[in-house]
Amino acid sequence: MFKKKKYYLLFFSILLVLMLPLVVFADSNTGENVYLPSTETHEGNYYAAGSAVEIAGTVNGDVFAAGSSIVISGTVNGDVFAAGSSIIINGEVDGNVRVAGSTITLNGKVSRNVMAAGSSIVISESAEVARHVTLAGATVEVRGKIGGNLEASADMVNIDNEVGGDAYIKTQDEKINLRSAAKIKGDLNYTSLKQITIEDEAKVDGQVNHKPWEVKKKAAGLMGLFGLGYIMIKLIQLFGLFIVALVIIKLLPRQVVKVTDLMINKPWPQIGRGLAWFFLAPIILFIIAITVIGVYLALIGGALYLIMLFIAKVFAGIALGLIITKLFKWDKASLFLSMIIGIIVLVVIKSIPLLGWLIGLVAMWWALGAILALVKENLKGQNN
Repeated sequence: MFKKKKYYLLFFSILLVLMLPLVVFADSNTGENVYLPSTETHEGNYYAAGSAVEIAGTVNGDVFAAGSSIVISGTVNGDVFAAGSSIIINGEVDGNVRVAGSTITLNGKVSRNVMAAGSSIVISESAEVARHVTLAGATVEVRGKIGGNLEASADMVNIDNEVGGDAYIKTQDEKINLRSAAKIKGDLNYTSLKQITIEDEAKVDGQVNHKPWEVKKKAAGLMGLFGLGYIMIKLIQLFGLFIVALVIIKLLPRQVVKVTDLMINKPWPQIGRGLAWFFLAPIILFIIAITVIGVYLALIGGALYLIMLFIAKVFAGIALGLIITKLFKWDKASLFLSMIIGIIVLVVIKSIPLLGWLIGLVAMWWALGAILALVKENLKGQNN
């Protein structure tokens, strides 16, 4: 049962991320900051995409949200679909909650089911879920009341409240804890290397079934490649690129336009320049390092070199997004939306074995060359 749920979580996490660009093409609210005041009521589905999204009002419909920070403190009379770095739900949701992110915190009441994938997932003391909860992450804290079954796969799972149905817990480590306030009305089924820790006042009304963790060979084929850990790494990479891209677009909008224009209008010179710099820079840094007195300079240069490579990935994603939105004639697309589309497509392409790695490398050279061209142009302007 849990194995099927795990693969469903994988599919759901990928779907949430791929869903983000669609938010902007459905009568959406976009920008750096999106805010629905507590005094407002939105009729119908609410679509929001931005660096910071806050929904304090009432939504009579489903909520689709994408951003670095998402806070829902109002009432949602429908389902919630959200993907972001930080997701906090304080209000009431009269439907299902399906979210993917780095840190996820649920403080409010949910009338149906919750499905979440992230690094840190917390269902706080004030939270209450009427039906089933399915969680996948690094750490899972269940301090709120769950009316149905609990299914969790994580490195560490802590349960400190009532679970109305059965509990299915899976972890490779021995870090499964039933705290004093825990009460599981059904069976407790768990898979781990060691026995679960059950405090004296914790209760399990049904049976406690322990299945030892089996060390298996890595699965071959598609599921071996796209395992839960791999997907989570890709999601974290996506959110990291999103955050850096948002900062760059916010602080340097004109420079972003200039660099991407160079990349799109004159791609081959940029690829050639980036290729040369990619290989020559480490050689020059090595020569500086072996002079002994230049060791610290080489270390600083090496750090800047790695930062440039990461920034180049961001610019490659933005340029790719601009090309895609122009190709499909999405005139409504903003620079922010183009960035989301481009980075998602770039990360997906890079996931293709061998070919994806090569395409990613060329894309990085493409952006590197344009960045260097702009730096050179600025230096000439200062000298003149």
